[in-house]
Amino acid sequence: MVSGLNCPKIRYFCLETNSGGPARPRNEGIKVSEGRFIALFDSDDIMLPGKLDKAVKLFEKHQELGLGFSDFGSIDEFGNFLESNFLNKYDYIRFIKSLSEGQFFKISDHNALRQLAKANFIGTSGVVIPRAVFDAVGFFDESLANGDDYDMWMRIARDFPLGFIDSVSHYYRIGQRSISSAGARRLAPARIKVLERQLADPLDAEFERDIKYWIAKNKNALSREYIINGEMKEARKLAFDSFCHRKDFTSLKYFFLSFMGSGFVKFLRSSRFKGN
Repeated sequence: MVSGLNCPKIRYFCLETNSGGPARPRNEGIKVSEGRFIALFDSDDIMLPGKLDKAVKLFEKHQELGLGFSDFGSIDEFGNFLESNFLNKYDYIRFIKSLSEGQFFKISDHNALRQLAKANFIGTSGVVIPRAVFDAVGFFDESLANGDDYDMWMRIARDFPLGFIDSVSHYYRIGQRSISSAGARRLAPARIKVLERQLADPLDAEFERDIKYWIAKNKNALSREYIINGEMKEARKLAFDSFCHRKDFTSLKYFFLSFMGSGFVKFLRSSRFKGN
């Protein structure tokens, strides 16, 4: 399919083996790239016309940016529309949209990093990064099964301002087998690792509180899944660790639930606990 395009500007590379995660293919693509900018894009998403042109114009206006990202819509695995402006759910994005002049907005003074501590609002397929930025911050972390993109955004945001394009540039596909629809057991460990790295050098007390909140949130979610599966020792440790990061009722609840027996676990599997 790619070879049929018959364009010398398009080169196709394929890894001999499945890496098990997105970081290695991204890194290999970056290493063989020859252009000034790297545009990331996942194979199951849909790019809209004008995406790359708008990204180039963003960097022409703000050459100091380390990363540019855009708004996007979402669709299901069959192509049905779910949300037209996915990022409107984030208060900060709505705020900068109200301030943006035209389509572009520069996020500086560590504001992007502070907001990323609250939530990962950057969609991977909407991202464009100058090739030189990877020389400064390094490549994607291949030790992470997922969350390598979140880790990269935070690393870039520590050293560079970010740019936002107030335009829907792609449709993000959310399927039953997609990473975003996976449970805590698959997602939480990498998220926790990424967040814990930020505690090595927190910007200030508020930033540290936000990071600890999300570490606790992810550990609680993982603890709940362990309880449902009857793995009480693991659940207990996670709940205790969560409580050390942030003292809240949820951590205590899962800690005490982890002392219950197999009969209680059987009850949980057939109750609403799974969705709590």
